[in-house]
Amino acid sequence: MRKWIIFLLVAIQVKAQKPDIPTVSEDLLKGANAVILKEQTAITVEKANKVSVRKYRLVAILNKQGEAAFDTYTAYYDAFRKVRKLEAAAYNTRGELLLKSRNSDIRDVAVNPFDYSATDIRVKTVSLDRKHLGFPYILEFISEEESSETFFYEDWTPVSSLQTAIVESTFQIKSPVAIGYRARTIHLPRPSVATVEGGWKTETWKLENFNAISSERFLAPGSLPRVAVAPLHFQIDKYTGTVSSWKDIGDFYLRLNRGRDVLPEATREKIREVIGGETDTLERAKRVYRFMQGHTRYFNISFRLGGWQSLPASVVAEKGYGDCKALTNYTLALLKEAGVSAYPALVNAGGRIPATETDDFPQNTFNHIIACIPTARDTVWLECTSQTFPFGYLGSFTGNRKALLITEETSRLVNTRSYGPEENTLVSRVEINLEKDGSAEVQYRSVYRGIRQEEAASLAGTKDKEKQKRWLTAKVRLSDIVWDEFLLETKGGEEVSETGRFKAPVGGSFSGERFFFQPYVLSSFFPEDTEKGTGDREFYLDPNLYSFTEADTVTVNIPAGFVLENKPRDVYLETRFGSYTSQVEEIQPGMWRYIRRVVIDGGRYPGETRQEWSDFTRAVNRADRQRTVLRKTL
Repeated sequence: MRKWIIFLLVAIQVKAQKPDIPTVSEDLLKGANAVILKEQTAITVEKANKVSVRKYRLVAILNKQGEAAFDTYTAYYDAFRKVRKLEAAAYNTRGELLLKSRNSDIRDVAVNPFDYSATDIRVKTVSLDRKHLGFPYILEFISEEESSETFFYEDWTPVSSLQTAIVESTFQIKSPVAIGYRARTIHLPRPSVATVEGGWKTETWKLENFNAISSERFLAPGSLPRVAVAPLHFQIDKYTGTVSSWKDIGDFYLRLNRGRDVLPEATREKIREVIGGETDTLERAKRVYRFMQGHTRYFNISFRLGGWQSLPASVVAEKGYGDCKALTNYTLALLKEAGVSAYPALVNAGGRIPATETDDFPQNTFNHIIACIPTARDTVWLECTSQTFPFGYLGSFTGNRKALLITEETSRLVNTRSYGPEENTLVSRVEINLEKDGSAEVQYRSVYRGIRQEEAASLAGTKDKEKQKRWLTAKVRLSDIVWDEFLLETKGGEEVSETGRFKAPVGGSFSGERFFFQPYVLSSFFPEDTEKGTGDREFYLDPNLYSFTEADTVTVNIPAGFVLENKPRDVYLETRFGSYTSQVEEIQPGMWRYIRRVVIDGGRYPGETRQEWSDFTRAVNRADRQRTVLRKTL
């Protein structure tokens, strides 16, 4: 690989007519799988209902990982967007053309072509046949797109892939001064350059000589360079408006969906029957939510304005299906009929908490909608696309983030439900019976709550016993175990119970008269951090993964003829990230107890504390691997 890098350093300094290949410093190649040599994004707002976007990328591919990240270029289109041009070419490091895309290299497919989706959104992708190309080589991509809606402007995120260096990347927006736009620069080393001439404003941002970032799983959202862009005035289909505040975005949603919450009389009658004489607001809402879950299913429908405009509640009542907008609108209509005040809330959903939420920069970055019920006791959030979620549960998909709460009076950013160490828990009680031959019989019960129960709940819902067994077996720190019984069971609310009993032919190891074994036999999610942090960026413990409490109590019964010679040392760790304790106590001769507790508080931490976190994870794993020593007396 080294000879290829040296070759690239020398070769790419040779100027070629096509393309114009810049010089790459050796420092930029460190830790890089690919190097973006030149990238340009140019947005031109031609008028209120026409925006053109031209993109150009020239990227050096150094290895298979870089190829996997950049071998394909994509362009989305729908009723409002068109792809005017999509081309690709491959060059050697001297700039000599090797391949050029043909029509057969371009695929045109529907987005989400599944049985639960009907949409007019499509994607064109271009990818070259590279089987005869040796590393390193250079790929060039060009796309030209046009949109007749101006409600969404594309943000600029030059660092699109980790382990990628950048020689030069630029972003430009040109707009009539009368239409205008707003922009927010985030983590760029220097400001934009703007000019105004002939009634047009042109603004350009540039990122140069950016070193590759290692594949850190603790990279904080919003810590990479970005430019957020939003229109001041927009047009989409027959609708026009402004986007200068969160209220503007909420008002647009209300305009699109006004009058679509009318229920059929038959459905209204059913809701009155479901509510009966119940007077408690929260109980009425629970009954409505159960009714909705039992009478609908998720089906994504998105044509033209369908990405924002919901199906009428009457259609959902009749058909029994809808996407997030339709099901939320339907649920809100049911709640209204039940006398419960509730509101829609736009949110950026997904497993990883997004980087795009900025309180003081109104911008539409939302991809999902949920329902919100403010009550005197608390705020209740409802995920309307799930037939199985407990009432009020959001979990990792929309919890721990911000949402745009929409009302007729105003719309504002609010926090969705927070899931911290108190909500995300795993409590286990284990009993180990050791035999004289070193085998062990183990029985246990574990209870998962909050986000910690999501994976277990998903497995419990499959009823696939073999899949459940594989998942349970992977958590046991003993080999060749044989299950006598196991059960994953949802207990209502946000709780899953896991019970099991198994035998392990080898519960530890003998050395002469001594027997060594680890009392912590059920492993948990606590991976050791072996990556090196950059130190100059925040590192991030995602609350969806790293805000939890684990409490384990393990009772060990020692066989007759053995005594406890050496127990694990007690461990007490206290850090800014959380705490860990483990200790052993004797209950009676031949029986003792191992108690373990971990509390982790996710969130953002200064980059310079990354080593502390790494040290903490290693200390926890060392403590969990501690062994107990028994000695034969007979």
